[in-house]
Amino acid sequence: TPRRMCRIGNTMDMIIIESDHNEFNKEDKARMMAAASTADSSSAGASSAGVADMEVEGSAGEQQEGEEAEEGLTVAPVRGPVPAAVGKWASCIRVVELERSGVFKNKVLIELGNNEAAFSVCTCRFSQHSEETFVVVGTAKDLTLHPKKHTACYIN
Repeated sequence: TPRRMCRIGNTMDMIIIESDHNEFNKEDKARMMAAASTADSSSAGASSAGVADMEVEGSAGEQQEGEEAEEGLTVAPVRGPVPAAVGKWASCIRVVELERSGVFKNKVLIELGNNEAAFSVCTCRFSQHSEETFVVVGTAKDLTLHPKKHTACYIN
């Protein structure tokens, strides 16, 4: 969910910070999916091995065994979205360019890890680096809303 945006001076670029509460970031989701797929493949291997080890005599028994094996191969476990824990955040910093046609084009996408939530963004210039524009993003780590508490806050 976009929270704040800021225009970079003298360019057609904008910075958008996005934060979602009770959500996993892409890295956590990929890790959970990999763990779930290895667990599913190991349980499927055990169940198909059990079906393959069964021996039934007679043609009716062979037909029944074939149907069971076929059913075992086509049944897939149904999983819904994994609910996140309280105080879990997924955030990113997106830099987009506004093209002349009025369409936004993504230039950079930086995902924040370590359960950081981005809440503020601005640009600034320092006298020692007068030619450069810096982007400053304020984040909170391990934020819970009720009661409001956090483990750390950062300016990135």
